[in-house]
Amino acid sequence: MTCIKSVLAFVALVFISCDAVSAGEFSRDFSQTETLGAQLRRLAAAARNNNPVERPQLIGGQAWLPLAGAYPGSEKPVAAGALYSSGGNVYYAFKGGTTGSNGAPTSTSRNDYYNDGGVSWVYVGLAAGDQVSNGGSVYEVVTAGLPATSGAGPTGFSSAIMDGTILWKYVGPQTAPVATNAAGHNASLTNFYDATQGLPANALIPDNSGAVRFEGGWPFVQNATATVAGPNVAPNANGAGCGRNLTILGDSGLDIQCNYQSFTVLSQANIIEFALGNSSTINIIVDDSYVSPISKYIIWDNPAYLQLDFTNSGGRKFRKIKVEFSSANGLAGVAVGPTDSLFYPAESDNFGIALVGTSLSVATTASSQAMGWGNRFRYLVGLPDYATFAIGATGILNPAAPSSSYGTNYAGHFIGDLKRYAHFRGAPKVILIEAPINDTKVGDPSFTPAALQTAALALLKDIRSQYPNALIIGVGSAWGSDNHLKGTVSTTDAANSVVTLSGGDRFGLTGMTTIDIDNVVYPVSSVSNPTQLTISGNAGAHSGLPYYAPYPLAIAVEYETAFMNAVTLLQRAGDHLTYFIQNNSLKPPQYPFIMGAGRQTVADGTCATAHMSGSKAGNAIFDVSSGGPHLTDCGYDEWGRRVAEAYRMIIEKLP
Repeated sequence: MTCIKSVLAFVALVFISCDAVSAGEFSRDFSQTETLGAQLRRLAAAARNNNPVERPQLIGGQAWLPLAGAYPGSEKPVAAGALYSSGGNVYYAFKGGTTGSNGAPTSTSRNDYYNDGGVSWVYVGLAAGDQVSNGGSVYEVVTAGLPATSGAGPTGFSSAIMDGTILWKYVGPQTAPVATNAAGHNASLTNFYDATQGLPANALIPDNSGAVRFEGGWPFVQNATATVAGPNVAPNANGAGCGRNLTILGDSGLDIQCNYQSFTVLSQANIIEFALGNSSTINIIVDDSYVSPISKYIIWDNPAYLQLDFTNSGGRKFRKIKVEFSSANGLAGVAVGPTDSLFYPAESDNFGIALVGTSLSVATTASSQAMGWGNRFRYLVGLPDYATFAIGATGILNPAAPSSSYGTNYAGHFIGDLKRYAHFRGAPKVILIEAPINDTKVGDPSFTPAALQTAALALLKDIRSQYPNALIIGVGSAWGSDNHLKGTVSTTDAANSVVTLSGGDRFGLTGMTTIDIDNVVYPVSSVSNPTQLTISGNAGAHSGLPYYAPYPLAIAVEYETAFMNAVTLLQRAGDHLTYFIQNNSLKPPQYPFIMGAGRQTVADGTCATAHMSGSKAGNAIFDVSSGGPHLTDCGYDEWGRRVAEAYRMIIEKLP
């Protein structure tokens, strides 16, 4: 008879069937005869302490350039690549031309550019903490100012180096390439690879058919670029997709949302250029090490050209170069010098990992989707690809329509997403399902825990029937203390202390114990219906005032348990490849690993407290008010680490 064992893993609880068999030593012949468990254990062992998340970052910075002078004024010529000052700030002309009549740039945002006639300006600092590469060394701004208009820039190894009005300090030798963003192609790089392979619009790009390895989904041709597709958000996309009304593998009317994407090439080039289709925040990984700073390189304009120069960081030699980015930023092509080559970076383990979830699995509010928990997890355990088919505001039950742009729940899109992904990379060997918080619509009879359990069981059975050999893992969703209802009080009945609310019916009101109306906290004595409650004390004239109502963790526990029960039923029926990693329903001495500290307005910018095992209070750094229950990079990193540790326990039990 099958039984279920509870096994503690770090601070996550994993359900493991007791008749799973522990594998012996795996074979050194990594052929098709290797079992799934042996393969996953081998990859995880190789990745421990040797993966992009934990390897030392490569250091570098923008190339030091002399200041061309102060902003030249209207109708003046400006050369591309020149630095000019305005208002004490430094701006880089990534597109040259003649200035317009709207005046000098003033923005200090690094995420956008300013069009000035024929010139496009980008703010580059130079503020305290900014780094530049110069002559093979890296220097950091100690005191902000303006660089000199001539000379060699900062040199030497001192902690106090003056250049113009900037005080610099030596950081160390340059180990990262110099990354430059330009609006035009470098004509000296004559060996060009077309990422679309000349295929027509909407055509699927086959795996291992050219010089570029795509990860994150299935690539297709769009606007003369290779774009990596995520989930199908039809039938209610309302223009939200990055690929509209597509017909793929016999399925018509697809509206595709693009999430995490990456492309990788192998080359010995000293200088390599990527032609990109749209603006985006990117990460650069060279030989499995991130280039610092992460999520700070911004691609401006459409099209734009990212040039990586390795002259002072190792010169000409073979490297594996990966560029990670978010949303619909396609790759038009890659260019290298006339004596250089590009090669497909073959993986001996070429299979996929697929994730379905909510906005938390899209990595909403992270610096980029590459910083999401799923991508961090896959690097930590050595999985060779990662595709997130997550859609914000949706769930196993909840299609999120019509209040959002989407109209499909997990079952409505994930099976089709998996089919298209499997056509590209083969059947996924690991499938993750985030147990969604978006199904916790308390007070709605269609969204009960029992309904969630039934729907989860049906979804799991459907996935298992399509992918009988895949490892399927349900993952307890993050539930910060900032999960809440918020909106505006529509009407009040002062005599009976009844408050009617608007804008907060996503979760319902049952279970609410307090409500904050215009910064005054009232106890809730009863809930009349999904939008009406009675407070203790005179309701007063609150119409039109903002409210905030914290959402009890107990609700999340109830719904997570319902998903976990569906997994348990499958295990009892003999499915030994389906598991669940708990979060919200953990019991002392363990605690849910994403708790946060409420509506924090400023994160501290570090992950210094992120790995405090067993902390009851959690870490305030995870939640910020603008993101509600969404996380910072540190929160997503911590979540990925906890899932990775639980996953390692699971695969130890696989045959």
